This record gives sequence, structure tokens and C-alpha cells, in this order.
Amino acid sequence: MNKTASRWVVSAVIGSLMLSAVQAGWPVQAEASMGNGPIQKLGRGAANLTTGWMELFLQVFKTTEKSGSLAGMSVGLGRGVVLGLGRTLVGAIEVVTFPVPNPTVGYGPVIEPEFITFRDADRW
Repeated sequence: MNKTASRWVVSAVIGSLMLSAVQAGWPVQAEASMGNGPIQKLGRGAANLTTGWMELFLQVFKTTEKSGSLAGMSVGLGRGVVLGLGRTLVGAIEVVTFPVPNPTVGYGPVIEPEFITFRDADRW
């Protein structure tokens, strides 16, 4: 990998980590001040677009805690890949379509939980 590509990868990882660290307070603050509007949809989409990959690790962790290491490495990994790609895709769609309300949920979240969270993980 050349220096330019490695710099882009490092920048993307650092940016994602910074965004995910700040993201924990977004849902409460945004809901209190703006309700579910286009800006909330844009922020939720950006957060899910940049942090969707974290589903991989979260699902492996959750499945390992619930069903053991073998299940975590197989079922958890599979769930993480599928849910991570899904969350990233939904995030991209919400970023592109943020000015337009969804016919079924308006500006509300399309997936639950609205943001990826490690709060329900016992050891985190």
C-alpha cells in the first residue's frame, strides 16, 4: 500500500472513531432541540454511514456473551456483516434522501436502534 492510500485509511478510521465517540450524545440532544426533521435524518444517516462497520464487532461480542465463542465466531460474525452492511446502506440512503420524508415513518428512524450503541453490552 502506498503512502497516500495508507494516509486515507488512517484518516477514515480516525474520523469514524471521532464521530462515533461524539455520536453517543446526538440522539438526545437532537430530539430535544429539533424533533425528527431533515437535519436529524441527515445526522443519523451520516452516523450510520460512518459507524455501520462497528456492527461487526458488536454482534460478535453479543453472540459470544450469549452463546459462547464458537457461535460468536460464526453466527455473530455473519450477523455482524449483514447488519453492518444494512446499517451502512440505510445511512447512505438517509444522507442522500434527507430532505424528503419517508412515506411510512416520515423523518423518523428506518432501523432500530436508531444509532449503533454498546450500552446494552454488559462489560462495556
